[in-house]
Amino acid sequence: MRVKAVFRIASLLSVLYALWSGFPAHAQESPAQEKTFWSPDRQQHAVYSAAIAATTYVYARKYQLTKWEAFAMSFGTTLFIGFAKEAFDPKIDTEDLKADAIGTVAGGGFFFAVDLIAF
Repeated sequence: MRVKAVFRIASLLSVLYALWSGFPAHAQESPAQEKTFWSPDRQQHAVYSAAIAATTYVYARKYQLTKWEAFAMSFGTTLFIGFAKEAFDPKIDTEDLKADAIGTVAGGGFFFAVDLIAF
């Protein structure tokens, strides 16, 4: 049951992420911005990944996964969603994947650290 609930949540988050990031207004960049690492598109990748990782971690803990299991679940799920999103782009951008990884560590890592310290 625990795994089913986490997969349902991850599925919902991936659909929301795909819908939101698919809007052209959010992904438009000038050629000069594309060369910088923290362009608006990459910031968006990091923020969404952090939100997905944090949410997945919290719900995984709610369904009685250990701290390490919840962190691994949030990390793996979020990176999978990021890779899946990039697979649908015309060109796979490794800088977007790096931003996804940074957001994943920030989001899941923050709640993992708070969980280790406080509980």
